[in-house]
Amino acid sequence: MAVNLIQDYAHHKPVMTEEEFRKEFGRRVDYKTFEKGLSFAAIAKKLYVTAETIRSYKRGDRVPDIYTCIKLAKILDCDLDYLIG
Repeated sequence: MAVNLIQDYAHHKPVMTEEEFRKEFGRRVDYKTFEKGLSFAAIAKKLYVTAETIRSYKRGDRVPDIYTCIKLAKILDCDLDYLIG
C-alpha cells in the first residue's frame, strides 16, 4: 500500500497517495512538454540529466528533488504549483 503524502489535516483524509502524486506529476510534465514542443532530450540537456530520467518522470516512476522541480518549472514555463499539484 502506498504511503499517503498529502493529507487534508482538517479531516485527516488522504488526498493523494504517493503513487497518484507521481502519476499526476508525470501527466503534467508530459502535457507541458508537448505544449511547449520540447523533446525529453532537450529538457534533459538543460537539467544535466539523461532523457531516460525525464521519461521516468513522465511515467510516474520517479519525482525529481525540489531543486530540479523548480528548474523544470522554469524550462516548461509554468508555476511550480502546477507541476506539484
